[in-house]
Amino acid sequence: MEVSKLSKRIWAYLFDTIIVTGIYAGILIALYVLGKDVPIKGIIERNPNDLALIYLTYGLVYLFYEVFFLSSNFSGTPGKLILNLQVISCKKSTIFDALIRSCIKTVATLTQIVPFLFFILSIFTANKQAVHDIAADTIVMQKKKRTVIRSANVDPNVNLFEEMKRRGLKTYSEQVALAKELNCYRGKGQANTPSYAWLGVLIFVFSIVCGVFFISFFYSDIKTIASTVSM
Repeated sequence: MEVSKLSKRIWAYLFDTIIVTGIYAGILIALYVLGKDVPIKGIIERNPNDLALIYLTYGLVYLFYEVFFLSSNFSGTPGKLILNLQVISCKKSTIFDALIRSCIKTVATLTQIVPFLFFILSIFTANKQAVHDIAADTIVMQKKKRTVIRSANVDPNVNLFEEMKRRGLKTYSEQVALAKELNCYRGKGQANTPSYAWLGVLIFVFSIVCGVFFISFFYSDIKTIASTVSM
């Protein structure tokens, strides 16, 4: 693995923000269907109490989203999964570390501009760590794959030393060539790690569907309230 590029982290953040917004829209629809009041009018009219409620509940959804995926075996949010990024802890990771990281990132997200300042500041750190990474002692890494070349006539379970004796290899160069042949790869790099990009894409598509459904569901109400406010 290698430290993730800043551009990929920004794209992952944008994907995550869209996903959480879509999921939140789906929650609002569910609440409305269950007979709960959804303050559409208050949001359009920018009522302070309704806006505060929306910001608070959206922040809680974003916080749960971050903590859930970071503390899971994926070690990354769906936005990061799409780009094959993974959050690595520099120490023994705990749920508390995930919570600290997620709280800082959530508060920054609610301010809208701060996350991008965090990303810019990460340029000047050794491992491209944003403020929430420094607080939780984490690094965002890029998963790397290497080219695997299989040999049809070589059993990968053959013992290297036994095969050297069988072939009568004595020189170092011959031994290195055999080691590469038996290990079935060329070049340097880390071992292949499973990619869950498909899962990230699936969740992203689901969130888009929720967002579109939300707009179509409340479109008439939004249009009516907006025309009333403009008058």
